[in-house]
Order: sequence, then structure tokens, then C-alpha cells
Amino acid sequence: MTIETHDNYSGDVAKFWTQKKDQFTVIGDYLGRLPSLELLNPAKGMKVLDAGCGAGFVTRMLARSGAQTYGCDASSTMLKSARASERAEPFGIRYGKADITKRLPYGDDSFDAVITTGVLIHLSPEECLLFFCEARRVLKTGGRLVLSVTHYDLHLFGESLPTDADIWIRHERAGDNDLGDSCQYREYYRDMSCNLFESLVWAHPGHVLIDALTACGFDIVKEQAMFVTSEVLQKTGQKGTVGIPSHLQILAQKR
Repeated sequence: MTIETHDNYSGDVAKFWTQKKDQFTVIGDYLGRLPSLELLNPAKGMKVLDAGCGAGFVTRMLARSGAQTYGCDASSTMLKSARASERAEPFGIRYGKADITKRLPYGDDSFDAVITTGVLIHLSPEECLLFFCEARRVLKTGGRLVLSVTHYDLHLFGESLPTDADIWIRHERAGDNDLGDSCQYREYYRDMSCNLFESLVWAHPGHVLIDALTACGFDIVKEQAMFVTSEVLQKTGQKGTVGIPSHLQILAQKR
């Protein structure tokens, strides 16, 4: 499978995500996306942007809560799938094409909240900083930003596994692409049907993201780690080790 970039989801790379629709098919659905939504706790009428919305999995869950929901993504293929789902089951979601590392097509102080799940692992530390500053611009004062990334320690665990490991995730260090404490890995990620998604990702320690958020004018409200459980492995039909950290969520507030 082609290794994707954060602005080029197409072909088999996009198919891995578009074919899931609203089904919970990967570990990240349970330990990355659901905890992020719980942390955000969207309320009816809240205006929320799903930044890097992909095919709209999280976006539709936001809309079901009654939130006034927007989604943006750089991939035309992913947006085509999201818009098709919106036509089939309308929620009033407004989708737009945008690279979240550049100026977003929304006005200042537009949103009560911004959420991004599984997206920042495809951005360098500098790109994360650019996004945080832009997210702050479109948020109202006191607005919340929720982010979810793969836990840094999961990459270290995945790096220790043999290449033929039959589990849900594995990592290989990607050369010398290090920037400070962040570094790149090739990630091999399986869904419940054993479809394989290969991706070039960034492993960001929590403090790197927190420092960038603070520099952009956010206060950190909460940081939480999620751990692999036997229940989640069973739900996704996966093999793996229980108790290892899998995902990290951060809730920040615009000063």
C-alpha cells in the first residue's frame, strides 16, 4: 500500500477509512475518538469544527449530539465520502476543503470548540504549531480545543515487535527524521477485518504538544492517556498486549 501524506488520502489509502462508514472498526475508534468526544462533551447548539475530518466519522457523531457541525479536510477523496454520507443521512454538516496547517476558511472567533482526532500524527511539530495558532484564531475566547494522538510510548512498544507480529499495530523507525523530541515512524495498523493501513506518522511526546499549545495562547485543562484493554481487543477482534498506552487526549482552552 502507498504510504500516505497528511494531504494526500486517495486510492487504497482512502478506502481503508471511507469503507468503515460509521462502524467501529479500529482500536483508535474506542481509545482515540470516543474519549475525545467525551472530553469535548458537545452540547446542542454548540458550534464545532472537526479539523481534519476525513470521511466524517467523528463529524457525524458531533452532529448527532445536536452541535452545529463543520468539517474540513485536505483530501478531496475523503470529503467526497463525507458529503455522500451527509446526502444519505442529512445532519446539516457543512464540509469544506482546507489544509489545517494553513489559514482556515472561517472567520475569527467563529467556533465554540475545535476537535481533531488522529490527524496531528501526520503533522510535524512546526505544522502542529501552525494549526494550534490557527485553531486559536477561529475559536471564541474561552473556546475549547480537543486533540487526540497516538501515545508516544506505543511507538516504542511497536518498534520492539518482530516484523511478522500478528497484532493490531507495529512501528518501524523512519530514518533520521527527528525534530527535537518528536520523531517519525512507519506505522502498520489493522482494522477488525485485518485490512492493513500503512502510514508515515509523527510520534509526539505530550509535552511537545502542550508547549506548542501554550505558546499559541491556550491553557491546558486536562491531559489523559488511554490504555489497551481486553474488552477493546475483543470488540475489534485484535491481538495485542493489555495495559500499554495507546492514545493521548488533551483538552485546551483559548485564553
